[in-house]
Amino acid sequence: MTEVNMDLGAAISTEQYQQVISVDSRNWSRVNDTVMGGLSRGRFVDNEGVGVFEGFVSLANNGGFALVRQATAAPLFRPQRISIKVKGDGKRYRLRLKSRANAYPIGYDAPFQTRAGVWQEFSFDPSRFQPKFRGQPVANAAPLRFDDVSEVGFIIADKQAGEFRLQIASISWQTN
Repeated sequence: MTEVNMDLGAAISTEQYQQVISVDSRNWSRVNDTVMGGLSRGRFVDNEGVGVFEGFVSLANNGGFALVRQATAAPLFRPQRISIKVKGDGKRYRLRLKSRANAYPIGYDAPFQTRAGVWQEFSFDPSRFQPKFRGQPVANAAPLRFDDVSEVGFIIADKQAGEFRLQIASISWQTN
């Protein structure tokens, strides 16, 4: 739908676009702290069309994180936000994006707090994402641009030991 403002003589687009990112478990891979000697375990599975990131975070051996991710094509339009619909367990998670624009693997994280057993929707604009490398802030990193994103993922860390479960109903790029 397009509106025309006759007073200004300019066309103003009111179209909204959305592009969905798959939650099919075949597209996701996992990285646990075992790559650094930790004992955490996480996985991504399908549960009747809903993606489930679940597992156990252990703080033993300087561990403490589990991550799932998938490569993704750049959005087909210039999105203004990325939105997720999730049901959590009361723990804090981070939506993690990686960008093609960086020479080394900087992740851009946006934290969100879940409420146990409640479906929640979160929307993030680029300013909500903080650049990180191996969990540490990166000074002077280029700001995140959604049209450069090459990977999307979820991470649980921040010394939250124990079982975790995050159900993901949808992930989408959006305008307006």
